Amino acid sequence: MEKKGGVPTKDPDVSEKKVLIFGIDGGTFDLLLPWMEKGVLPNLKKVREEGVSGTLKSILPPNTPQAWTSFFTGKNPGKHGLFNFLVKLDGSYNEVPANSTFCKSKTLWEMLSEGNKKIAVLNVPMTYPPQKVNGVMICGFLSSAGKRDFIYPPYLLDEIEKKFGPYYLFGKTIDVATPFSEKYIGDLINDCQKMSEYKFKVLHYLMGKDNYDVIMFHEWGTDRIQHWLWHIIDKSHPRYEKRLEQKFYGKILDFYRYVDEQIGKTMELAGSQFSVCIISDHGFSPVTRSIDLNVWLLQEGYIKIKKSFLSQFRYFLWKHGLTYERLYPLWEKLLKRGFKPKLGDPRDAFGFIGVGRWKPLLSLNDVDWTGTKAYAVTATVGQIVINLKGREPQGIV
Repeated sequence: MEKKGGVPTKDPDVSEKKVLIFGIDGGTFDLLLPWMEKGVLPNLKKVREEGVSGTLKSILPPNTPQAWTSFFTGKNPGKHGLFNFLVKLDGSYNEVPANSTFCKSKTLWEMLSEGNKKIAVLNVPMTYPPQKVNGVMICGFLSSAGKRDFIYPPYLLDEIEKKFGPYYLFGKTIDVATPFSEKYIGDLINDCQKMSEYKFKVLHYLMGKDNYDVIMFHEWGTDRIQHWLWHIIDKSHPRYEKRLEQKFYGKILDFYRYVDEQIGKTMELAGSQFSVCIISDHGFSPVTRSIDLNVWLLQEGYIKIKKSFLSQFRYFLWKHGLTYERLYPLWEKLLKRGFKPKLGDPRDAFGFIGVGRWKPLLSLNDVDWTGTKAYAVTATVGQIVINLKGREPQGIV
């Protein structure tokens, strides 16, 4: 800032600064810092050393949907209204996938557009369905599968696909067998690589087409790899196998190396007029134990089971050890051999799994709501719901 006649004046360059944001889903210094020091991530290292950085303090609960929504609204989940991947419907025990229409707060994208700033928002979770922005919005993870309404303006999808082929929205390898089969491990890494390649090409194409004031690009592959393959990355994990590390660890590093290279290339294309932010939604650590809160609530008398024969029979089997948790080793062996049993995914919840769809073992379908005071929703982190009179269909509290 210069002084003229004792009065501070703005640096003209500062007022013209633009912003480039990289969202690294699940980005954690536990992985990134050692890889920076080993020279795997030179561009991230340069940004960190030449700028400022700090350990992330996420929101509660620290999940993808509510964390990214908190970022682009500036509010906590209690104010913007999103707490989970699923939203419980009013007057029902059923849940539906969360999307941008459930957000109760004005978004950064709205405010920038109202301020006549040209924006490009690419692949950010919880932006589907896309808002009509001053620029481009391409939704990513948590968009509605099978639909073509994830881009604004809509005509841009045909233009992109004509140049780059079918849009790589989710990736091809989203399968519960991923961590158990070597084929799926390899397919997952390749899939994350191809998806990132496609989306970075789209980013660079759009940057060459138009001038933007704010650009945000979200990278999802980091989150997918860390969720499914942490037992390969982390030697302390109880499911770690040296053989798997020798086969796949190098490929995982190659993926992160590629993402780092593309961040560097994007910064170069953007030029010095852009300030760069690299952010994340949550960190990562191994999970080796879990608790099913519905099991605890049942044991403590907050949940009651229906008196019907089938429900009481499932309850009897459950009390004698026939649970999804006990089936887990068998389920894993079947997956390794190529079978895909239709029993649900034991990793989602070991004792109870959600309302709806037929479940062969004890589940929330067997709950007697007229005698139940509280239960836990099934796709979340520790959220207990009171069976409230006047809100739930059969509320009693």
